[in-house]
Amino acid sequence: MMCRFRPSEHAPQRSARSEWNAVIRSLGGVMRRSSCMNDTDQPEMTHPRHGAPNMPRWQRGSPLSQIVALLAVAAIVVGLVAVVHSAHSPTATGTSTSAGARNRVPTTSNAVQLAPDFTLPTLSGTPFHLASQRGHEVVLYFMSTTCAACVQGSYFVAAAIQEAHVPGAQAIAIDMNPGDTAADVRAFAHNAGVPENAPLQWAVDSQLSVSGHYGILVLGTAYVVDGQGRIVYERDGSVAVGPLVQAMQSHA
Repeated sequence: MMCRFRPSEHAPQRSARSEWNAVIRSLGGVMRRSSCMNDTDQPEMTHPRHGAPNMPRWQRGSPLSQIVALLAVAAIVVGLVAVVHSAHSPTATGTSTSAGARNRVPTTSNAVQLAPDFTLPTLSGTPFHLASQRGHEVVLYFMSTTCAACVQGSYFVAAAIQEAHVPGAQAIAIDMNPGDTAADVRAFAHNAGVPENAPLQWAVDSQLSVSGHYGILVLGTAYVVDGQGRIVYERDGSVAVGPLVQAMQSHA
């Protein structure tokens, strides 16, 4: 089961009522403009085509002009409703992102790309600098202490590192819950059954800057970065030991 990333949205959002009021105001403007079509300088007379003098001005135009006006109103209604819907609909993952527009790094089916560099403080107190790991493979695992599936995923990542037997390979679990403390992460690691001496470091992405650069949309996403700093494997959720081991061994 995948855990969707649901960050807090700090930017003010327009309510559905305010969006709908904007639609109504826009329609009112269209109706006022349509009332001026083909009836400027029209005499106030009774005519089968223009109607009685006391009829609303927008009803006194020619049938063709009324049809055109109604079609224009209908088109604008459809467009405005689509805008309102898109403004309040979730993204493909069920939530919007918190770090602005995110650019997904390519999967293994796309061109290989260098992994975005970053530095994060770990629970051990030693900063983890990705670029400093050149020459060694690294597994990046984006998780959260509130993600149930990440408990098993974290254990699998640690197990894959040990099973791959790739010299110098290591992994870092990046917690995407900014409010977590070191004690929270340690408790999570203990519950996941990850040994303290496992080649798996833990860090909290307190500003969500790293997850933003990697475009993380699903908790439990794992990347394998080879010794040249290239992303050679990606998995969105449901991490398994076998594929991770194969990816590391094939690019060692």
